[in-house]
Amino acid sequence: MKQVKAEKWSISIVDSVMDMIHGNKRSITEFYIPEFNISFNMEGETLHVFHTYKDRYKTTSTGEKPKKIKNLTVSEDFAKNLVEYLDLKKAICDEGIVIAKKHA
Repeated sequence: MKQVKAEKWSISIVDSVMDMIHGNKRSITEFYIPEFNISFNMEGETLHVFHTYKDRYKTTSTGEKPKKIKNLTVSEDFAKNLVEYLDLKKAICDEGIVIAKKHA
């Protein structure tokens, strides 16, 4: 099974503008797969997957620099599944928008 490079990061985030104003931030662990330009993190039982950009790991909206924890590898199949998941999610959202507008 082919492996691709990934990075594990600790990154500070805020949940809202109000949290940002009051300095309420929290740290999450996030994984970045550069070859696919995709990141994911877990919050409880919820998986967050998104296309990202390399500069995400230079600084955050909290003004803090993310910390790379380590380099690792993940299976290429897993990375491709994440991409397929995002493509399907976009297609479902696009179709939902069309249906919602049609029946507004």
